[in-house]
Amino acid sequence: MLTCLQTIYLITESDGEQFDDAPQTRTQEIFAKMDLNHDGVLSKEEFIRGCLEDNVLYHMLACKLND
Repeated sequence: MLTCLQTIYLITESDGEQFDDAPQTRTQEIFAKMDLNHDGVLSKEEFIRGCLEDNVLYHMLACKLND
């Protein structure tokens, strides 16, 4: 998940300042919110629900690259 979030930051040319978190810190927070049953593993359902409920993450994943 950290690699995924770091890649999103690179694609969107964000250094994390606009989100007030470095990718590693943000990843830990996101994972903790998504892991509803606290088993240390994200199911597909947990991941999808977490992405839809986290507005910042949702917008990062749905980003459009400038033409």
